[in-house]
Amino acid sequence: NDPPLLDSLPPSSPGMPVIDNNTKMTVLGPLMALYTIAAGYYVGTAKGNWGWFSYHPAAMLLAFVGLAGNAIVMKKVGGLVKTRWHGYIMSAAALVAAFGWYVIYSNKDMFGKPHATTWHAWLGIFVMINYFIVAPFIYYTLSPDAGTMKGNKTLRWVHKWSSRATTGLAWVVCVMGWRTMQGDNLFNQAVFGAPLLLLAPLVLLDL
Repeated sequence: NDPPLLDSLPPSSPGMPVIDNNTKMTVLGPLMALYTIAAGYYVGTAKGNWGWFSYHPAAMLLAFVGLAGNAIVMKKVGGLVKTRWHGYIMSAAALVAAFGWYVIYSNKDMFGKPHATTWHAWLGIFVMINYFIVAPFIYYTLSPDAGTMKGNKTLRWVHKWSSRATTGLAWVVCVMGWRTMQGDNLFNQAVFGAPLLLLAPLVLLDL
């Protein structure tokens, strides 16, 4: 078995989450993957055939739901190996999101449209900057193998909740982007946003 880390919770501990974290990883992980595939294709083809722009919503959903969401539920289980993979997957999420940003930037350039004119864009930029600043800092300080402050409970707590909040904001930004595409079509907005609303407390909180 993986050795426990400071924030892992043994099965017999009082205050144990209502839903076992192993079950959460086993069930929620595939659900987020399926949502990413279905929603990515749905949004990517909402305006017609799959095109260059389609890679923007698909990449952002893969980064922040498919990858980051799974990394979070994996970290909840605890243990050295899963903590390593949490870091690897979150780093991959940042790289995929960078590709998604490149797609939308180049797509706007192709059509001569201005950049960063909506709250969706500005909040997305905030999330991107946060991910790229946090990744190397956390590797340096909290890496389970060589982190210079890996035993600091306060830093671990701050990283845990600030990063989950940032990922939650990324989900909101995804919904905002879909809302911009759909206008007043409340049904389509609900179809896209409802799964994230249901997943959010189970993934982003310790329930």
